[in-house]
Amino acid sequence: MRDLVPIKIIIGLLTDSESLRANQTLGHASYPDFNSLPVVQASGLDWAHYINTFGLGWQYDSCCGHKEDTVDSPFGQQFGILIIPKVFADQAITAFGITVATPHAPFSYAIRKQTEPQLKEFYDTHVAADQPEQNIDNEILTSIKLHRDLGRVDEPWMLRALDPNTDDPGITKNKQKHWDDFKLLKGVRIVQ
Repeated sequence: MRDLVPIKIIIGLLTDSESLRANQTLGHASYPDFNSLPVVQASGLDWAHYINTFGLGWQYDSCCGHKEDTVDSPFGQQFGILIIPKVFADQAITAFGITVATPHAPFSYAIRKQTEPQLKEFYDTHVAADQPEQNIDNEILTSIKLHRDLGRVDEPWMLRALDPNTDDPGITKNKQKHWDDFKLLKGVRIVQ
């Protein structure tokens, strides 16, 4: 079981001056320079690889992106949660917790730790809101249908395939749809 910490981050879009300095295309995501964190430097990895190797990476808001204008996500901003080791979270908050906009860095960052109930609410209602409750394997279901169309008796594997509470291919519970299932799937415990 891995102990990880969720931090919620407002992600902006690169402005003209940021794009030129970063040699990136205007409109790409703008977030703090996590490569400058000591824990990332010591790992020898780029921060994007670090968060996926030692944590669960980005969990993006699938309901409200940069193009929507809502109370939760004003136009040009999007929320994301990083679920990462405590040392990364603590260093990120110390370095970038609240960074005020300046002419050279025109976007303000807000990074805050999230409690597990806050993470669960965000994950269930924003990150996984567009995911189905069940995963369907049409090839298996077609095979079962053909078997039944031929008048054959169901075999044990067919019954398991039709039971979403088993892991047999067919109809299975989507274990990435709800935080409680996802954290068990990934072997994670949330800490502060």
